[in-house]
Amino acid sequence: MQFSPGFFGSIITGSGSWGINLDKQELIFRVGSKRAVRIDYPSITSVTVKPGMVWANVKIWSSGQFVEFDGITINSANLLKNTLVGRVTDSLLQLLNKNSQSVRMLADSLDEFLCLPKYLAHRDITQWFARHESSLNQSVKATLSGLRNPYAPTNFLAPEVRAGMEKLLDVFSDNSDLFKKRNNAFVESEILDHRTFFDSIEKTPLTREQRIASVIMEDRNLLVAAAGSGKTSTVVGKIGYALLGKLVTPDQILVLAFNNHAARELDERIQERLGSFLGERKIKVRTFHALGLEVIAETTGKKPSIANFASGGEVVDGRLISDLIASLQSSDIVFFTQWALFMSLCRRPAKNPAEFASVQEWQSYVKETGDYQDGKLGFLTLNGDIVKSQGELAIANWLFMNCVRYEYERPYQYETADRKFRQYKPDFYFPEIDCYLEHYALDANGNPPKAFGDKYRESMVWKRHLHAEKGTDVFESTFAEFISGSLFDNLERELTQRGIKLKQRSQDEIIKILNQSKLSTELSSLIRTFIKHAKSNEMDPSTLASRASAMPHPYRAKLFAAIASKVIGTYEKKLQETGDIDFEDLIVDAAHHASSDEFKHPYKLILVDEFQDISRARAKLLLSLLNKAPGCQLFAVGDDWQSIYRFAGSDIAIFTGFQSNFGYTAINYLTQTFRSNQGIADVAASFVQRNPSQMKKNVKATDKTTDNVVMIRQYKRLQEMEDLIDTALTELAEVNVSKKAATVLILGRYRHQSPDKLANWQKQFATNLNIEFRTIHSSKGLQADYVILIGLHSGKNAFPSEITDDPLLQMVMPTPETFQHSEERRLFYVALTRARHRVYLLGGEHTPSCFLTELQGRALSKPTIYGASSQGKAANESEVCPRCKVGYLRKKQGKYGSFQGCSEYPVCGYTQK
Repeated sequence: MQFSPGFFGSIITGSGSWGINLDKQELIFRVGSKRAVRIDYPSITSVTVKPGMVWANVKIWSSGQFVEFDGITINSANLLKNTLVGRVTDSLLQLLNKNSQSVRMLADSLDEFLCLPKYLAHRDITQWFARHESSLNQSVKATLSGLRNPYAPTNFLAPEVRAGMEKLLDVFSDNSDLFKKRNNAFVESEILDHRTFFDSIEKTPLTREQRIASVIMEDRNLLVAAAGSGKTSTVVGKIGYALLGKLVTPDQILVLAFNNHAARELDERIQERLGSFLGERKIKVRTFHALGLEVIAETTGKKPSIANFASGGEVVDGRLISDLIASLQSSDIVFFTQWALFMSLCRRPAKNPAEFASVQEWQSYVKETGDYQDGKLGFLTLNGDIVKSQGELAIANWLFMNCVRYEYERPYQYETADRKFRQYKPDFYFPEIDCYLEHYALDANGNPPKAFGDKYRESMVWKRHLHAEKGTDVFESTFAEFISGSLFDNLERELTQRGIKLKQRSQDEIIKILNQSKLSTELSSLIRTFIKHAKSNEMDPSTLASRASAMPHPYRAKLFAAIASKVIGTYEKKLQETGDIDFEDLIVDAAHHASSDEFKHPYKLILVDEFQDISRARAKLLLSLLNKAPGCQLFAVGDDWQSIYRFAGSDIAIFTGFQSNFGYTAINYLTQTFRSNQGIADVAASFVQRNPSQMKKNVKATDKTTDNVVMIRQYKRLQEMEDLIDTALTELAEVNVSKKAATVLILGRYRHQSPDKLANWQKQFATNLNIEFRTIHSSKGLQADYVILIGLHSGKNAFPSEITDDPLLQMVMPTPETFQHSEERRLFYVALTRARHRVYLLGGEHTPSCFLTELQGRALSKPTIYGASSQGKAANESEVCPRCKVGYLRKKQGKYGSFQGCSEYPVCGYTQK
């Protein structure tokens, strides 16, 4: 049947020449000499006729095309519509009849799949689609899509057939949530059916969050558990549910922990709570290292030996690294030179001044990372001077190491002081050659930091003009030269051409000077952490050298990479001599062996506790196990907020990027804490989540107390800290009147911070308090009624420590952390969340930890933070300093009476009566 416009219709409506042919299988539309448009009848979804006075406008929509034309009479247009709709309906009916059997079988298969008595994991769903891919041909797809066509003859279909087709149509759409809804309903049903089990499997009934996590059996499961939220109970619930439902047998379960103590605790807890399910059978609970030994032994027939010097933990490792460094110092002159340069010039990281938003921010950074001596704040040189920047520190130490006599900030030889400005003091003066050196915070293009303002550039111009006017000899250096390393060649050139002869101090003298400082111990610790990550990620010296060149401070990075590579090489040689391996080798080798054809395992469910502590090598071993048995499911439990073991090789990016590392994942949360009250939970959560990389969760405590739970106390001198501890313990002893002694954890960032009076306090308060000192790291997993966190100051033995966040570690971290003090911030969170009722934070008044300053300066929503020196007024309610906008005003006592002073003194000296 054909349709076209009449002569007058095409002229008056301006439609031109067109024609429609309703062929047997399709509509063919032509306009003039243009190529014809062909539309299958089943794809046509709408035909509309808009009548005019004589002629009509017709529009035809299909799934992929649109046709519109005028100039056809109203009667012809209606005939066209009715005929075309009839053809569409007939075609769809033929399609339904032709494929009804295939569609019905597919629908029945889907119903059977949805009715399986199990959680449908991603792998199950993928396999179902794969099995039916061949039956889902183009004809069946067209049949299913035709069901959505308004002209589909659905009245010819039985209701159950139509329902099945609708379900198939949903499943094969791009945004289907059918399986999600089905699984959600299944989870709710299982929770209800197993209510008695979940009520009784632990001493207290599992929470709804714990039950949901126990029932969901996805291929990959990540449970993000807040501190004190009952993650171990959930592990027990998960295993018990899997056994109860006969999803696995005990020998098909593997539980992995990170140390022997944790493994023993898990094993005992599982046996205690699930003994009735297990009978004589046991579930395998192993450390990663024990598993690695089993894998290697099974595939090679020989269990490897761990070297004695590598099996003693952190302290032995530290001594070993120190011994290797000492050996290389005496045997390798190149190493000694590199070590001496690194230690004296750039041991600590230097932040680019261009990164600071204000002078106050820069001053806070100096306060946080520098030294405080004789009322001066800055950076302490090997010569005993306090200088203003790390660039100046490097210059001063280089001069000292090369026996160049200098005077720091000696007054200029001509008077410059007036009513507006003080006397000019150049950075360095060399009396032997009557020459000055000015060091500027300039980038490679000669530009100063924007935060320092126009005054900084004006000061540079004034100094240059002054030296030129007075004829005094001066040369300059820049921060950019320090970063690139060209600074030291330039210093040598400028000084030697002026007549100074450089004389390097003797090797013995250099070693003695540099080993006297805490920096030597810090280097061993940093290299130990570096080695663990380098070996875990299988990085060789050439890779390290390449990465060093791309670092923001390449001179420092290249020196360190060269030092670390030499130490690693010597360490590996020591292992080869004994024929033994270390723990990093053990995990890496086990991962390779687990991927070989010789290795097989029976596991269908692997559970990993404290997953935030996993390393890249452990992750590879885990992936090897999972790949060996494609149906094996992984249940990982942990908290990215408590990832504090980077020094042991852990990589938090594996946890936060879990799905990209392990595949499709069901992520669940435990957000109810049974330990800390709401006030402590709020302070801790707000603090740790300032790092945008941390996973977000809203922690709710069973104890709703919010007031007077975080106490800030500050001391002027470190010696006064024990007096504050004594005061806090006295307060707690008075508060605790119960028969049972309250537990008190005194936590420090470092071992040596254990108070001298600890034994006395333990005797004095024995009736009311059970007092113990721990490092924060060793307190992980513990809890106490009260926590006293000490040593919150900046500078030496600072918290946050610079070691754990050193940018050099980015060379061996696949996904480096860029947020400042990221790991130390998590460590602070761990310290806070050990407490049930109250936390005391003790820090220095003149050089407080930046963490303490942050808590004092931020207005937190619910809990009240009290400071001893604010006389009962909440610290977050104190007046912010109008000058620096960082500190807050506090009442102080001076020789002329009391006054209000900024807490950021001496960085900010603002005062008011």
